[in-house]
Amino acid sequence: MRKKTSVISVMLCLVCVAVFAAACTGPAEPAKPLFTFTGSVEISGKEYDVTLNGKEDNNFELVISGIPVPLEGKYEFVSGKGYILDFYDAGDTSIKTRYSETKKEFYFYYDLNLGSAIGGGTVRMSLKDEGFLTEYDHEDWGWPFQFYGEIPGVLISGNDCTLTVICNPDGSAYAIGSSPMISLPARSGTWEYDAETKVYTFDLAGHTQTVYTSTYDEETNTWTVSIHFDFSIMWPLTATYTPAIPE
Repeated sequence: MRKKTSVISVMLCLVCVAVFAAACTGPAEPAKPLFTFTGSVEISGKEYDVTLNGKEDNNFELVISGIPVPLEGKYEFVSGKGYILDFYDAGDTSIKTRYSETKKEFYFYYDLNLGSAIGGGTVRMSLKDEGFLTEYDHEDWGWPFQFYGEIPGVLISGNDCTLTVICNPDGSAYAIGSSPMISLPARSGTWEYDAETKVYTFDLAGHTQTVYTSTYDEETNTWTVSIHFDFSIMWPLTATYTPAIPE
């Protein structure tokens, strides 16, 4: 009987030690993300910080400050190009990141929708990666193809702006301007290409001028388009497109 009681006592002591050790160590820390895109957007007069954290299992979470439930998705990294991000949102949005050789960072734009009570906005997300510059293959992703431009020191503030014009295979187009000081609402519409004249034509809502046509540089096989946005000084922003394979 004494031996039995002794065994039970030992087992109870071991359980107590285990519980004490667990209490001391505390809960396991969440795994650190493999990469993090960051950005911010103003919606209805309030600033929201946004982070996209990539996990080891090829899933990610889009975390929005003040919003308790993150948006999830999956990602794939393509060597020489960047990330493919598939969002589990209402539209099953799929985004291919771009790489800025000037800023040495990956970036993408995402249309954030926080519901009818709060509203939505377009957020620019970026991830600094200077080492990728030597790996970048400079080839186009394919659809959707994009015009892109980085415009240094525009506006009175002298801040840099960017312009991305997204051309989808269904003929829809989106012009997205970004500025660290001024909100530039995205412009949506259509695009078409005339192979004979080598001209891209964009018809975009959101400004008194809606139709824009590109110019073409045969020597560099590059198209250029300038698009206006509604801000205090009506200077257009300019973007270019150079396909990987000449037409």
